[in-house]
Amino acid sequence: MGRAFVRLHIKPDAISYTGLALLTGVVVWFVSHPHRAFLFILLYVVFDGIDGAYARYLNRPTQAGAFTDVVVDQLGMIVIMLGFIHYDMVDGQIGAYYIVVYVVMIAFSVIQNAQGIPMQYIFRSKYIVYGMYMVWAFTGLNLAPFLIPIFCAVMTFSAVQSFLRLKRGFNWKYDLPKIMEQERTIRREGGKPPEFWRPLNFFIPASVVAVLLFLGAYTQIVAMVEFPDVKPKWEKSSDLYFLKENENPWAVAGYKDGWLVSAFDRELSFATIYHVRGPMQRLRLEGSFRIPFAMHRQHGAATLGDMLYITDRLSRSVFEIDVAHSLERKIAAINRSFDATLDAPVACEFVELNGTRRMLISEYMHLYKTIVVDYEKAFAKGDASDAVVAWYRNAGFSRGLATDGKRLFEINGSLGDDLIYVIDPERALGGKYIRAGIDEKIAAPRWRTRDIAIRGDVIAMVDGRSDVIWATSLEKALER
Repeated sequence: MGRAFVRLHIKPDAISYTGLALLTGVVVWFVSHPHRAFLFILLYVVFDGIDGAYARYLNRPTQAGAFTDVVVDQLGMIVIMLGFIHYDMVDGQIGAYYIVVYVVMIAFSVIQNAQGIPMQYIFRSKYIVYGMYMVWAFTGLNLAPFLIPIFCAVMTFSAVQSFLRLKRGFNWKYDLPKIMEQERTIRREGGKPPEFWRPLNFFIPASVVAVLLFLGAYTQIVAMVEFPDVKPKWEKSSDLYFLKENENPWAVAGYKDGWLVSAFDRELSFATIYHVRGPMQRLRLEGSFRIPFAMHRQHGAATLGDMLYITDRLSRSVFEIDVAHSLERKIAAINRSFDATLDAPVACEFVELNGTRRMLISEYMHLYKTIVVDYEKAFAKGDASDAVVAWYRNAGFSRGLATDGKRLFEINGSLGDDLIYVIDPERALGGKYIRAGIDEKIAAPRWRTRDIAIRGDVIAMVDGRSDVIWATSLEKALER
């Protein structure tokens, strides 16, 4: 093969760039034809191996060629991870952190090698990432949400090790001889060299981090580790048998004598609203309609009369949908919408405050806010910038809102049991702080259940992993 490349006047760099060009196929067919996209990943890996072998065959390995190889070698991982982020196969912040820490780790290792500084083991997870994509392409099983955070932790440790080795190496190679000469000069002149307490290198920044976390994220930290007051017996409804293979339920709302369940299609990135009725153990499908716009899987739902309100994290908007008309047409009849003016709105609900009905919208992370909106004014203007009449700081990982007419129920993600906070809205809004209004903390049925709705005496939540509705009564949920 090497002779053929020579006859064709092909340089090793041309092979590297061709392999890079093959990643276009990965971008084009990432979700539409994943088998085809994975073939291009394999071809990219093959070309990535050929360029170095060809350079050695020519006996012309160069520093410029090695630099090209290092850069091209990492771009495949970046393309795959950007695909995971774009198609919502992994949390965007975690995916972005993975890319950053991976590139930093590789950059540190390159500098160590160039400086002749001994290197530690480098955890190169890119081939595992390719394997994760292969598993998803052929089985539909997405391992990224579970493995990528682990890789981030391991690579962070590796990057810190590299930083410390580089710092120590630079110190021994460049700084220490100068410092020793400087100290000898000071002593010859009868002086005393300055002394430094090394533990302060860690103690001072650690103290700053601790203080800032306490001041700025106390609520979020406590919410992730606190325990529930009540652990009610949640009952699993009959399976949502009507969901398609790629659909998972992500939102639920009470509707007349039944429920509306929003299911997100992972492949098409669209949601379908299903109307179900009957006892929780024998739910039956009454009809459905499709939402005619792409939305983030993390969205919330609430109803008011014949209208359904969907809070979409992707577009940052709240949509008003005529349910009866939509069920008749099989596609959502959207009456109006407004920009929630939040970075990540994920849930909404209606409450009576001082005799006036308002809409509450909660945000996931970012500003840590649950806002009260004059929704008619927001719909009329098209955004909620001048329609926010009150707010409180929530626990940061809000995933659902519901009300029984008096109290507000807001679910928050946690490291242990996800908690449903039972809140007096007047106290929370008066203190601009969720903890000012918490009456009880209820354990959710499972870790990472989503959205919450109340109809009559029944509290319902959806579970995107097992395609069921969890339910319990208000009486059981609130009894200690």
